[in-house]
Formats: sequence, C-alpha cells, structure tokens
Amino acid sequence: MHELIGRWVRLVPGDGPVTTGVLLTAYETDEGLWMWTLRTSYGSTQFGGGGLPDEPLTREHVTEVRQARRRVCRRWADYQRLVADDPDVRFVRKRDEALADLHLLNQQMRPPGATPPGLHITDDTTPDTTH
Repeated sequence: MHELIGRWVRLVPGDGPVTTGVLLTAYETDEGLWMWTLRTSYGSTQFGGGGLPDEPLTREHVTEVRQARRRVCRRWADYQRLVADDPDVRFVRKRDEALADLHLLNQQMRPPGATPPGLHITDDTTPDTTH
C-alpha cells in the first residue's frame, strides 16, 4: 500500500462512483479498517474508512484521466486568477499544488521509457503540458 502514497489512484467503492486523486496517507486502524487521505482533482481532501485506493490511475483509465486533467487545469486557472488579484500565500500554495498534481498526473501517464516533456505555461489561464 505504501508504494501508492504520492501517486494518482482510483478508489472504486462497492456502491459509489469512482474517485481519483493523489493518495496522501493510508494506514490500517486497530479495528482492521483502512483510513486514507486523498486529494482529488477538485482540490478537496477526503477521508475514508473501509474502502481502500488499491490501484494506481493508469493510461488505460482514459475517462478518469481526462476528467482529472480537466479539473486540475480548471483548479489551477482559478487559483491563478485569484493570485493575480490577491497574492495571498494560501492562494499561491493552492495554485502550486494544482500545478504539481497536474505534473504528477502527466508523469504517471507517460509510457514507460518515454522522455519526460517540459512543462510550459502558455498564458495566465492554462498550463500547457503538451511540449
């Protein structure tokens, strides 16, 4: 389980929708339940009690990858606009966190052995990770 900490994962609960995000912590309680912290592409942190993010997000999860990328780009753009109006350290931290999550997602989706592309910002609203 610890090998998934710091990576984008998929949480597939038995009766709910798939949730994707960066796994921040995971541990088993004395009662045998798993507790975990997941930062989603929405920017929120969720805590779990029974379900466990047990698989990394991969290129084969096309829909989830596209949704996560789109949401993280939107989150980055929102915080970029906030920082432009008010360079409060909390906004800067959230903007940088979104950019780091996007970079991690792109890195995790690269084919094995591929040379990592550069991360370029093309304007004030969208991080360009295609180069």
